[in-house]
Amino acid sequence: MGTQTTVSKLLAQNLTEQRRLSLDEAPESFGEVQQLIREQTQLENAAQSPERQIEHFGATWREHHRKLGDLKEHPTLPERGTALQRRIWKALPNSPLKRFQEAFCDPTNYVVPPFAVERGGRASDGLRIFFKESPFRFSLRGTLINPERVSAELLESLGILKDIKQLSPTELYIRKADPDLLNEFKMVCEMGVPLNFAGKASHQSKGRQDYRFVRLETPAASLVEEYGRPQERERGVRGSLLYSHRNASSGEMGYQYFDNAYGAYRKVLYEQRFHDQEMQELGIMRQCLDDLYEHLDQWSTNTPHGVKQAIVEDADNLIERSLEALRGVHDYRKRRTVELLETSRGLCDHRGQLNPHAIKYKISSAVRQLDMRLARARSMQEKNEADRLLLTENIAPAEDAFRAVRGWLEARGERSPLVLLFQTRLFQHTNDKDPRRLDTLATRFISRLGVDRLNPIKNARLRPSRSFAHAIELEKEKLIAALHGIPAGETLGSESRRIYPDRRRAKQAVNHIQLLWELHSACIGIERLKIHVARNNEVRIDATQHLAQQLDSILSTHAIFPVKVRKSFEEATAALINVRAHVGEMLKELEDIKSENLPPDAYEQRMKGFKKDFLDPLDIEPVVSRVIPGFTLG
Repeated sequence: MGTQTTVSKLLAQNLTEQRRLSLDEAPESFGEVQQLIREQTQLENAAQSPERQIEHFGATWREHHRKLGDLKEHPTLPERGTALQRRIWKALPNSPLKRFQEAFCDPTNYVVPPFAVERGGRASDGLRIFFKESPFRFSLRGTLINPERVSAELLESLGILKDIKQLSPTELYIRKADPDLLNEFKMVCEMGVPLNFAGKASHQSKGRQDYRFVRLETPAASLVEEYGRPQERERGVRGSLLYSHRNASSGEMGYQYFDNAYGAYRKVLYEQRFHDQEMQELGIMRQCLDDLYEHLDQWSTNTPHGVKQAIVEDADNLIERSLEALRGVHDYRKRRTVELLETSRGLCDHRGQLNPHAIKYKISSAVRQLDMRLARARSMQEKNEADRLLLTENIAPAEDAFRAVRGWLEARGERSPLVLLFQTRLFQHTNDKDPRRLDTLATRFISRLGVDRLNPIKNARLRPSRSFAHAIELEKEKLIAALHGIPAGETLGSESRRIYPDRRRAKQAVNHIQLLWELHSACIGIERLKIHVARNNEVRIDATQHLAQQLDSILSTHAIFPVKVRKSFEEATAALINVRAHVGEMLKELEDIKSENLPPDAYEQRMKGFKKDFLDPLDIEPVVSRVIPGFTLG
């Protein structure tokens, strides 16, 4: 989430600087002190961010929200203070409301919907808390964000903040604490539609997913109205993903932004590889500790001195093997295992005396810690696999939809756009400009042309496919307008006049659809290479060559019609040529790395640098979005 600066630290720095400048009698210091005083006032105001968010919501905030920090006792529940607050929070089901607050709000400022208590719960006292409003539909608008818990990087990714590197820590904090900005952040997060299997999202199916992945969408008019119509921005986030997850070592909830589905899929693969490796290491360590325990079982007062020495040596070797595998760990269970093993060397207790029986107790404790971590790792593997399947089921329909586009473009015989756009009588010039007559002829021809075969691209809900699908849909509308004799720039039903059906504009629209399909193929080819790297942890020459051949095939494909495309599409083609050149440089660099025959550690470092310099910048969607109108989704 990025390193955050606290408001108390910023205020302390501000006051220190004021005192330093006050001792300086230089005339120019006066202006600096005045500026610091203004910033001090702004920071003190920013420190009251939760209260300002309540004011921003309005006078009815307390009617709709129960703030946990204000709940000290309840007439029915037996708990008091923090114990009461924990029970209420635990009763709140896993939902966007809960996950969002655990990531961005302080526990004392958590809010829940109004609730009541009834008999019949599973708790020991037989009481159950139920919420009067569904937590799954409860708005985020009334939540109380701590600005220190929201990273500037996330806000920049969502288009809410810009040029964060040019802002000082003080300016950045003041901006982040602004209730209007936080209101917009809440609304963007509330735009999230939980991903579900088969691409469906509903409250009835909430049990099938846990809200880790949500797809960002256009806010409904009612949502915009509820939030007081925050400033509209061209965010370009529709079809991107927010991923909320709990940190395995700290237990804290965090949010991660992915601008496309393949980036999220790679995240799953990286974590899968990490957990597979961890399971393997933990399994080895578990066996080492089992062997160590068996060695200690051989120890008794009658054990010969030489055998005891051998047991101590073997035990130390097993301890060192386990510690080597645990070096640099962050998980608290692994750290606890390290502490237990480090104090077991030589089978000596805390007094430095040989005490195998005490060490047996420590080893048992270490085994328990490892078993708990193994259980956690298995759980993470299961969640990762569920995420992988979920993303696959949302990616696959989009790829299938674009295969349908190819089928339409490459149709042969009487179904070929090339044949139909040349032969149809729709374009015969007559004096008949009656809209009804034109619409009848156009509708028949559009059906024959098979334009509806482009409809499946609406299944592309996630970027990057969604961006290309959106652009193709716009070109499809231009194609239909040209066939209906509607002037350029107008749509069916809103036209001011009718002209003859425009064969040239229709051909141009088909050429644009073809080029967009090819650009999408290039984009997916790039993503497939990156997925291959994520799965295998290296950039292989043969996989890179496959991408180069795919790009060569795309660039050598002739346009369906000999009609010049718009300038923006020419620029997109130029971008594709640059991508192909970049892949050529990648191949040359990979050949150089291979010829050096580096040892494993040096190869790993070289490959890490290669990924940063060559693989990470390899992307075509951002380039295309800058040149093709209607490509970027606001």
